[in-house]
Amino acid sequence: MGNLRTAWRLLRASRSNPADNPAIAGLMKNSKASPKLDFFCEELQKALESPSARARIALDELFLQAQGKEWRDRYTAALSDVKPVSGGDSAAIHAYASLVREHVGNLNSLVATHRDLLLPFSRNCLSWPARIGKRKVFGDDPDELIRQLQVGKATISDDPASRFDPTSKFGRVAWELIERIDLCRMASVAPYVWCSPKSWETAAKTLPPFDRKASTAEKKMWLAVVEQVLKDDFRDPEQAASYRCLITAPSHKRRWKAVFFDKVRGEFDSLWGLHRRKG
Repeated sequence: MGNLRTAWRLLRASRSNPADNPAIAGLMKNSKASPKLDFFCEELQKALESPSARARIALDELFLQAQGKEWRDRYTAALSDVKPVSGGDSAAIHAYASLVREHVGNLNSLVATHRDLLLPFSRNCLSWPARIGKRKVFGDDPDELIRQLQVGKATISDDPASRFDPTSKFGRVAWELIERIDLCRMASVAPYVWCSPKSWETAAKTLPPFDRKASTAEKKMWLAVVEQVLKDDFRDPEQAASYRCLITAPSHKRRWKAVFFDKVRGEFDSLWGLHRRKG
């Protein structure tokens, strides 16, 4: 089981073909669990070869190149003639900006042709990309895009009376928890299929999508997983220290974990509309 964890960590760090990665190749050759490990690598490789994954990988690498940073995958980087440019790579920056601008235009052109297919996604987004011009005629109309795509209609941003503030210290924690749980909930390839799962990773797969109009049962399910994530985080000294520094009242120092969770629970109550502004 330890070999499988090692393989997953190496594959997460590497964007190259597992067979071309000497660390993974050696692990696969020497592992007693090679049939299972082979299957694991093949399944993950299929996911990495999907068009969306390849596009993400290419743009990630170009973004790192633009900043003059070394690529995450030192194996493919070693085979490439492209080397990090100290202080940033102007050619890569221009290429990255050009690609993003072009594809934002492509995305927004789908409003005219495939709006119904975009709506399930855009309604759950808090923001939407647009090309903004100094004069509106040279760019997109963001107000029209938001109206056409109903951006945020299924999110907390559609509730103007909500007290939830994602920029506050505990609002930020709550929002990051939702994003972590959602990422695990929707992942098509997950390490805990092959390795011993964390309790919250298994529970996350059973959750419905986060909904500000959730039923009482759905709220309980989400809070139960949130509590499991926090308990797991509390076992990490560095993460626990970052949480502890958010509790500043001297009277709360002795029971900071309980106070911390109460604060986070309060943020979820705001997300679910229990705390609202007056007037």
